[in-house]
Amino acid sequence: MESMRRTPVDDLLGFRFAPRIRDLADKRIYVLEKGSAYPAFAGLVGGMLSVRLIAISLERDPAVAVVVVRLIRVRIAKADDQLQLCRADNG
Repeated sequence: MESMRRTPVDDLLGFRFAPRIRDLADKRIYVLEKGSAYPAFAGLVGGMLSVRLIAISLERDPAVAVVVVRLIRVRIAKADDQLQLCRADNG
């Protein structure tokens, strides 16, 4: 995360904050809707998630469901912390 560090001098010098995803061309994202709903990301969409299959899998093993929910909460919290940090840097 060193590359995401900003200083107030960055704004004075005219630098824009533009985080990048390393090896973006090699990554694929999976969406809940058809890929055509995201034309700007057409090259990145790897397929659709099957919510029904995910729900069936989680119903079979409730312990796994608890772990998955906790992991999602942790990731959302980290993403929110990073977003708040970026907002603070951008003033």
